[in-house]
Amino acid sequence: MKCNELDTKLASLQSGASAEGRHLLARRKELGLTQQEVADLAHVALRQYQRFESGERALSSSSLRIALAICDALRLDPHCFVEPISSDF
Repeated sequence: MKCNELDTKLASLQSGASAEGRHLLARRKELGLTQQEVADLAHVALRQYQRFESGERALSSSSLRIALAICDALRLDPHCFVEPISSDF
């Protein structure tokens, strides 16, 4: 799923999570998955996934393996969670 496709779904979610966490939550709900199912698919601990979804921890600051595994489990574009590299070298 592309980044902008989730933006319209975020307005309906009432959550104190970060925008990144709301992206994860919206996509998980859209896929009809539980937090445990996402954690299992991504091969991470449930509490670790919960920290990303709640905004306690940023997916963009996790290891590449974990970030890609969670994006893969939720069928999300991992580019949604990182700042673009400036072309001004």
